[in-house]
Amino acid sequence: MTNLETLPNELLLGLFGYLSTVHLLSAFHGLNSRIETLLFTHLRTCHLDFRSTSKDNIKMICQRYLRLIMDRIISVRLSDANHALKQTNILSSYGMILRQFNNLRSFSLCYVHSEEMMNRMMIEWAHLPHLEHLKLIKCHSSFGSANTTQLSNTIWSLPKLTHCYLDTEHYVFHMPKKISLSIECVSIFGHCCSLSELAWLLKNTPRLRNLSLRHRDLNDTQYFSSPISSVLTLKLYDIRSRPMMMNLLQNMINLSHLSIETFYINLDGHQWEQIIIHHLPKLRVFRLKMDIQFTGKKNNEQEIDIFLDSFRTRFWLRERQWFVQCHWKLQRDYIDILLYTIPLIFTNLNMTMMRSPYRSTRPCIHR
Repeated sequence: MTNLETLPNELLLGLFGYLSTVHLLSAFHGLNSRIETLLFTHLRTCHLDFRSTSKDNIKMICQRYLRLIMDRIISVRLSDANHALKQTNILSSYGMILRQFNNLRSFSLCYVHSEEMMNRMMIEWAHLPHLEHLKLIKCHSSFGSANTTQLSNTIWSLPKLTHCYLDTEHYVFHMPKKISLSIECVSIFGHCCSLSELAWLLKNTPRLRNLSLRHRDLNDTQYFSSPISSVLTLKLYDIRSRPMMMNLLQNMINLSHLSIETFYINLDGHQWEQIIIHHLPKLRVFRLKMDIQFTGKKNNEQEIDIFLDSFRTRFWLRERQWFVQCHWKLQRDYIDILLYTIPLIFTNLNMTMMRSPYRSTRPCIHR
C-alpha cells in the first residue's frame, strides 16, 4: 500500500472508478484517514452486489460502513445461491431493513426459495418510493395462486417502477389485477405466457414499450383482434405455434425491434420477408433463431442451398443487411437445421448443432 499512498488524489480517484463499491470497501478499509476520505468522496452513489464477496468482508461492510453510506446506495443485489450464507438475512442480522435505503433505485433478488422471505421482501418494496428497476432471478418459491397474484399486484403497485424482470420458473406467475402507469419494460421467463395472459398484461400496463416472454402452447386459441400500438421492442422465446406467432406479429404495428426464437416453424427467407414488409413496416432491428427439420423429399443437402438462398435476396443482403448462418445435421429420415441471424444473441443453443457444418449469407463466411 506504500506505493499507492504516494499517488496524488486525482489518480487514486481515477483508480477507484474501476472498482465496485463492495471491492473498494473490502480492499481499502482501515488504511488511513486520507484513503477513507477519498473513498467517501468517490462514493457519491453506491451499488452493493455481494455475490463474489467473502463472509468476512460482508460482515465488515455491514458493521462499519453500511449505515454511513445508506443514503448513497442506489442499487442492491442479494442472492441466496450459497445456502451457508443467505444474503437475504444480512440486513436483518445487523438490525436494518430494506426500506431504510430510501434512495434505492434498483433491487435484484436471486435464488430465493423461501415463500416467507419473498413475502417479507414484498412488504419492503412497498416502502421504497424511488424504486425503478426490480429483478427476481431464479426465485423458485412454491407460491399458490393467491400469493402469485399478490406478488404481481405488489410489483404493479410500485409508483415509480419502470423495469420489471421476472425469472421465477417453478411456479405459475399470475398476471396483475392492478394497473401500473409507470412500467415500460417487462421480461417474464420460466413461466410460459398464454395470449389471454398477454392481453391482460397489456391492459394493465398501458405504457408498456419493451416486452420479453415465452410461449410454447400449441393449442392457444386466444387471438388479438385489434392493433397493439404501445410495444416497440419485442422478444419472443420458445415459440412453437405458427398461428399464435402470426396473430401477434400482425398486430404489432409499431414494432421497431424484434428478437424471436422458434421451434419447428418452417419459414424460409421469402416468407419472413413478406411478414416484415406487410405487417412490420417500422421494423429496424431483427434477430432470429429457428430450430427446424426437413423431412421427406427435402431430406437432402441440396435443399439446404435452396433454403439458404431464400435469405440472399435484395431485401436481406442490401436493403436490411441482415445476414444469417445455417447449421445442419443429416439424420436418417430428416435434416436438423439451426438458422440464426448474425451476430448470435441467443443463449439457448444445441451445442451439437453448433459444431455441425454451416454456411452463411455474410460475405466470406463459409465452410
